[in-house]
Amino acid sequence: MKNTLIISGQIALAVLLLIGCNTSQIDEAVDQNDNPEVADLVNNEDLKEAGASDGRLEVSEEAAAGIAQIEGVEDARVFVSNHNAFVAIDLEDSTTEEVPEEVKSNVTSEIKSSGLEGIDHVYISADPDFRDRLAQFGERVKDGEPVEGLVNEFNGTVERVFPDVTFTN
Repeated sequence: MKNTLIISGQIALAVLLLIGCNTSQIDEAVDQNDNPEVADLVNNEDLKEAGASDGRLEVSEEAAAGIAQIEGVEDARVFVSNHNAFVAIDLEDSTTEEVPEEVKSNVTSEIKSSGLEGIDHVYISADPDFRDRLAQFGERVKDGEPVEGLVNEFNGTVERVFPDVTFTN
């Protein structure tokens, strides 16, 4: 009986030490930014509670409405993730997916003046698959699906269209 208590105590102590070490490693990864996924998950919750403007994935219908008023653009969808704005546009000239430089410049200006804070990069595409995917993401967000569940899927979609994208906090 005494040996069982000693062994149980040692196991409990070992488990507590392992849990404590693991928590310390997560804190270090967040503090040192060695593991962006862990840092992003932890920091996103802190930022949401604080109402901060980064660490986010959101639909901006206001910016999309402004972009849809730009000459050459028929419709737009805008998602904001951290310091990036991702814009999917329907061009009035549906025979091309190439976004004219003037339209890119006007879209970027509209994003910067739309009140979206902290935007460092604007990514613009007229790719029909990208437009459809952003529309689907927007519907899922409106339907109340948790944004946390969409982040990896969203990032994968964006990285296929914009291979050089940088997700920064």
